[in-house]
Amino acid sequence: MKIIKILAVISVMLMAIGSKASVKQIKCHTPRENHIFTIKNDRLVLEGRNLASTVAQRMRKTATGFTTYFSFQGKKHKLHIDNTNSFSELDDYIQMRSKQGHEMTYPLTCSWK
Repeated sequence: MKIIKILAVISVMLMAIGSKASVKQIKCHTPRENHIFTIKNDRLVLEGRNLASTVAQRMRKTATGFTTYFSFQGKKHKLHIDNTNSFSELDDYIQMRSKQGHEMTYPLTCSWK
C-alpha cells in the first residue's frame, strides 16, 4: 500500500515538473515589423530562417533577461531583452552594425507566444 502511494506521489511530481518544463516562445518585432524574431530553447529564428544552424550565435543570460549576438546578411546584430517577465519597448532593442561601422538601434515589441 505504501509503495502505491509513493509511486502516485512520484508520478504527480513528474507530471508537474514536465508541465513547467514546457518551453514558451518569445516573439519580437520592430515597430514596422521589418524584422521579426522568435526565440525558443535559446535558439533564434528570423523570418523563418533558423539562424542557429547557419550563423554563429552567442547568448548571454542575466537574472531576468538575455542578450544574443549574431551575424546576418553581413551585419552584426545584438538583440537585448532586459526582463522576460515584463517586456518593455524602452528596455528591449535590436542593434545592427554594418561593416563600415554604421549602427542602427530599433526598439522591440515582444510577447510570449
